Amino acid sequence: RGGRVKDLPGVRYHIVRGTLDAVGVKDRQQGRSSAL
Repeated sequence: RGGRVKDLPGVRYHIVRGTLDAVGVKDRQQGRSSAL
């Protein structure tokens, strides 16, 4: 049980982090475009 409990948060955190990174990259691109 302990292993599964740790796996769920780990995978979920990994997915959330990946989404934030993807959004961050888009925001940076838009920011640079606006600045230019």
